[in-house]
Amino acid sequence: MPSFEVPCVHQEDVFDPKIHLDYSPAERTFTLAEWGIQEHEYTTPIAGCTPFRLLSFEGVMAYRRAILRKDVFDQCAGHPFPGTVTLRNLAKVSKFVNDFWTHPDTLSIISDALGIKVVAVMPTEIGHTNIQVSGSGDVLSQLKIQPSQEARPLTKEEESYDPLSGSSVIPWHRDSYPFVCVLMLSDTTHMKGGETYVSARDIQAASIIIRGPGLGTAVVLQGGQVKHLAARAFGSAERITTITSFRAAELGRFDDSRLANLRAYDNLPELYSQWSLYRLKKMRDEIDAAVRKIESLDKSGITFVHQETEALCEELSKYSQRTARQMVDPEIRDGLARKYGAKGIAEASKYWQLIRAMPQASPKIAEATRYAEDSMPRMKGYTFDWCQTRARIQRGSVERGTQGLIVWDDKADYLLGDELEAQGLNEILLWWLEETGLMAAIGA
Repeated sequence: MPSFEVPCVHQEDVFDPKIHLDYSPAERTFTLAEWGIQEHEYTTPIAGCTPFRLLSFEGVMAYRRAILRKDVFDQCAGHPFPGTVTLRNLAKVSKFVNDFWTHPDTLSIISDALGIKVVAVMPTEIGHTNIQVSGSGDVLSQLKIQPSQEARPLTKEEESYDPLSGSSVIPWHRDSYPFVCVLMLSDTTHMKGGETYVSARDIQAASIIIRGPGLGTAVVLQGGQVKHLAARAFGSAERITTITSFRAAELGRFDDSRLANLRAYDNLPELYSQWSLYRLKKMRDEIDAAVRKIESLDKSGITFVHQETEALCEELSKYSQRTARQMVDPEIRDGLARKYGAKGIAEASKYWQLIRAMPQASPKIAEATRYAEDSMPRMKGYTFDWCQTRARIQRGSVERGTQGLIVWDDKADYLLGDELEAQGLNEILLWWLEETGLMAAIGA
C-alpha cells in the first residue's frame, strides 16, 4: 500500500475512523454500460456514483486543520490561476491526510463504492487538493478552519454560465489513473455549479450530470475511462476539494495509467520516482505470485501449463513498455514549457491535426519521419512503437491508446504523429514537430 512515513513536525489530529468517518452509501451507482462505454481488459463495471457521506464534521475540520497551514502551502502549493491554489504531495507533509486515505476502513468504503478492491496509486496522488476563493490576494489568508458559509452574489455572466459552452475548471478529459475519489471540504449551501458532466458514448452533447458533493461527501468515478469535465462553481467564498487516485489492488488486474495530464507541470524527478516504484512493484508482485503458483504445482505433481506464463509475459511486456514511455525526458519537457507553457504542450494534438490537414502534407510528414528515425536518437523507442502499432492494425488488430481504440483506416495512413497522439505523448509530439520544421509550416 503506497504511503509516506510522515514526521510529525506540528500538532495534527490523529486520524481515528470512529471519530472522523461518517459513511453512508451512495443512493445510486452508474455502470459503464449505462453510459455507453464499452468494457475491456482494464475496466470494471462501475463507472461512478452519486455523492455519499464519507467524513463527519469533525473529520472535515481535522482535514482542514491539516492542510490550511503556511508550512503546507510553502511546500505543496502551485498557483495555476489567480485565486486558485493546488496542493500536491500532501501525504508527504501531513500524517493525517496520509493516514485517512490509506486507512483500511477508508479503502474499504471506496472499494465498496467502486465494486472492486483498490489502493492509492502512489503517494504523490494522495490528497491532491484544489482550492478556489472568490477574493483577490493571498489565498491562504482568505481561508479559515471553519468552512465559510458566506454567500457571494452572482454576476449576470455567472447566472447564465453554461459549462458545455463556456469555460470549465478542467475541460473534457480522461484522468491519468483508473479511479478517483473527490471529497468536498467546503460548505456548498450557496454554491451554484460544481457538477461533473459525463460524455455519453463520447458525444459531448449527450452529457450526464452528477451533482457536486456537499460538505464531507464524496463521489467516485472511473475517470481513466470516462470522458468528463468539472463545471465551475460560483456563489460561495471558497471551494476546496481533495482528490485521491486509485488502482485495482488484486493480482492479475493491470491498469492503463498514463502521465500525460501531469508531466506538463509536475516535479518530474519526484513523479517519475514514484511512478517507477508503483509500476515495478506491481510487476514484481505479479512475478512473485506466478513463481509461487509454479512452485506449488511442481510440489503437487500437477502438469505445468505454459500458456499462463506466456500470457503473463505478454502483459508484463506491454506494462513495462508503457511504464518507460510515459517518462518523457525532463530536458524536453522543460524546453517546451519555456516556449509554449503547459497549455501549449496540452495543445500538441491540435497542432498535429493542423499539420495533417495542410495541402501537400504527406511528403513533409514523410521527410520528418525519416529525420526522426535517422537523426533523432531519443526518438528510437517511439518510432519503433509506431512501426509495431501500424503493422498490427494494418493486419486487422485493434489496439488501445490513451484516447481510446486505434484501428486501421483505409482512407488515411497511420502516421508517427498519430502514434504519439494516441499514446498521450504530447511533449514528444511537439518536440518532433519543432525539430523537423513542421511547426514552422503552420506558422506556429
